Amino acid sequence: MVRHSLFTNSEVERERETLQSRGRKVTWLTPDNQEIEAQIPPTTYPPRRDTSLLAEAIFSLGGGRGRKMLEIGCGSGVISTWANQRKWQCSACDINPYSVAATRALFSNHGFPPEMVREGGPGEGANSAWAGDENYDLIVWNLPYMSPPENDAELLGPLEESALLDLEKGGTDSLLLNSLQIIEPNSASISHTNTQHPTEEVALNISASAQTQQTSFMGSRLLAKDGLILLVHSSNENGREIAGKWAKRGWASKIIHSTSFADGEELFVLALWRAFSEARVEGVSSIDSTNRYLLEKGGRLGSRICAIQQTEGRGMSNNKWETKEGSFACSWVLHDGMQTQFKPGQAQLLAGLAALKAINFLTDSKVGTDKEGICKDAEIFQKWPNDIWSRRGKVAGILIEGRSDGTKQTIVLGIGVNLCEIVSDPSSASSKQNVAHEHKYPHDSLQNIFSQTVSRKELERTLNATLASYFENPPQQILPAEQENIISQTDSSYLAEKAQIFSNLTHYLHHHSKPLFSGVEVKPTDINSEGELVVTHKGQSVAIDSSSQLTWPHK
Repeated sequence: MVRHSLFTNSEVERERETLQSRGRKVTWLTPDNQEIEAQIPPTTYPPRRDTSLLAEAIFSLGGGRGRKMLEIGCGSGVISTWANQRKWQCSACDINPYSVAATRALFSNHGFPPEMVREGGPGEGANSAWAGDENYDLIVWNLPYMSPPENDAELLGPLEESALLDLEKGGTDSLLLNSLQIIEPNSASISHTNTQHPTEEVALNISASAQTQQTSFMGSRLLAKDGLILLVHSSNENGREIAGKWAKRGWASKIIHSTSFADGEELFVLALWRAFSEARVEGVSSIDSTNRYLLEKGGRLGSRICAIQQTEGRGMSNNKWETKEGSFACSWVLHDGMQTQFKPGQAQLLAGLAALKAINFLTDSKVGTDKEGICKDAEIFQKWPNDIWSRRGKVAGILIEGRSDGTKQTIVLGIGVNLCEIVSDPSSASSKQNVAHEHKYPHDSLQNIFSQTVSRKELERTLNATLASYFENPPQQILPAEQENIISQTDSSYLAEKAQIFSNLTHYLHHHSKPLFSGVEVKPTDINSEGELVVTHKGQSVAIDSSSQLTWPHK
């Protein structure tokens, strides 16, 4: 939101003429059918379709109930005024002094303190200068993204045009991201070195350390720990990069509202929040199995443990997944409570999609990406039901496991990724076994594919964010009780991403042989609501629920 001096003399003259013109009155209809009349000064952005889109997203959060909200780039002030009417304690800011004056006047007219409106914004000095010293539950920003109107009769002044254009290197949203100054805790900073399960005493110490880490890394007071951010942007290149940029800093995201125009442009509201902010974080240098450890210990949604070495890791059908230095192994708690009708097939495919996104974000794989960060001409692809492959071999594996004890159920998710090639002594017996295993199950690594190094810390932070984007409800929402559990969240995420997941699976088939079912090559045609692979076999549709039913030949 830094002010730019990019205007020619003729544009400055047009700005002077614009400032001498009279403002106009507009009436804006709120999502709850209230009318707000506002005086729009010259150069101030008036309420438009994107204004209403953002308002609808705020409306979906319910009444404010005294929660604190900040609108960045308030423009005419209609959203902030309406939010205060709905019992949010809403402050506002803008770099345009005319917009600040208009919003202050609107606040005064509706009985709200005009001093809650400040001049400035992210990137302009200390946060307190433009946001005060509050700890906000909700921050909203209709980001600059649009082109100036083409109709000369509606042409705006340069000040207003600068509010429409995303002129910041790295995107205007980066100014807010940097203002938040949050570094997500990771397992590297909370670790112990036991080779098997940690003792109860050590585990308790780690848990206490993790809780301390959770609550002490707040950084900027700008956003509450369980706060939510809503950003409006378009489906252009800058808009498509927001989710990945924030994920790499530990922020989960989800598109919660969108609208399309006749020219194909899409506007969307992206919700952002700190991924699994209440979760426990642990790290070990060596352990038998991260999944087994969490199945025994449980924890809040998103609690995780990462290991440098995993001696008894498992894949599907109890296949061994040995994790050594140069690999990544981490497990998350998805559920620890009453028995549920959890669908592991859905969860594994969503976790695979999350892993694919995290890797693409970290390797800057932008060719052919959509707004969700999926690379259409990718180097890596999802393989049903639980793998990530390159053209040469397996890169990552995903495993959902559960344990039931009476009415209690614990479900965990484990993900292993080959970060780099592991070189072993070719004369050793284990090396000869690895050669045989490699022939049957070829593998690849991120370093080999992308010719760059991805660290465990980077992958842990980013993957934690992309997983939370699917398995965690965004905070500050008012949800019916039946929608607050992991089942409904997984169902809704899977329904939204089902087509994308199947598209990813078909990308794998472009580079590898089709599977065999009962010795006959079959063509996958869909994935169903359970995450099962639907294939055509002898003219009939067959739902495959286990990878053991299929044989995947390697080219």
